[in-house]
Amino acid sequence: SHKCFPTGGWGHNYAGDPDHGAGRTQPGGWAFSILPYIEEKALHLLGKGTSTTQKLVTNGQRIATPVSIYVCPTRRRAETFPINSSGATYINVTEPPSVARSDFAACGGSQGFNTNGFGAFGGPGLAALNQSDDQVATNYTSRKIKEMNGISHMRSEIKIRQVSDGLSKTYMVGERFIPFAKYEDGTSGDDNQSWDTAYDWDSYRWTNIKNLSTGAFLAKDGKGLYPGEPVGDNHTLAAINNQNFGSAHAQIFNMAMGDGSIHAVEYEIDLDIHQGRGSRNDGKPAGQ
Repeated sequence: SHKCFPTGGWGHNYAGDPDHGAGRTQPGGWAFSILPYIEEKALHLLGKGTSTTQKLVTNGQRIATPVSIYVCPTRRRAETFPINSSGATYINVTEPPSVARSDFAACGGSQGFNTNGFGAFGGPGLAALNQSDDQVATNYTSRKIKEMNGISHMRSEIKIRQVSDGLSKTYMVGERFIPFAKYEDGTSGDDNQSWDTAYDWDSYRWTNIKNLSTGAFLAKDGKGLYPGEPVGDNHTLAAINNQNFGSAHAQIFNMAMGDGSIHAVEYEIDLDIHQGRGSRNDGKPAGQ
């Protein structure tokens, strides 16, 4: 419909806006953009045509609305959970006390959110919603958007021809790791906002195992995992594994590829293959 894959939006403090299209002008992330195609068009259009001030309220209603397709029944229910604004406050939302979450994340690429110089970015101020695209773009001049290599990422408009590794060999969206003990309380930094969140740990994951420039392994965390190493939910891992794909399943996590095919991937997947599948254009063999 739009000749590109869903965008990653403007930053981790933005939700979707029904009046801002589907590409780089859309402040919301992938989960907002695909609503019309999963029988949730009414939710996507909520607040359309109203003022920026009015949409602060309707956006709050949207992020508090559970979408059952975004929830893995093995993990938790399609209902609302407490929002934790201490680490992330929405710019274009009047926040309700509780929000609906997602157990799935788009793949932002093989370079991580807080590695290789990308860093976190909440997004421009609320006035940006009434600015031209060129004016909004000035907020991103210091960010390495052109080097982001996932099918969807911050302000992306990735076309099929740009997935040169092949749609069937590139991750699009899949299950994400969430700390087992933090399923419901909103205190984990990677699970404290809603399904309607732009480029953030809550809605995006990465496969960064090695530095793409040097080929050296990145530093492991306190539990012995690389930043983008897939891992299953368990009692011992803390909320520091916020870039990892994973699931509540014992041996596998499910991933959708760019061609729409679904694959059960073992946690023990070769790490080079896993990292390569996160990139749309690294030119490396993707393995089986």
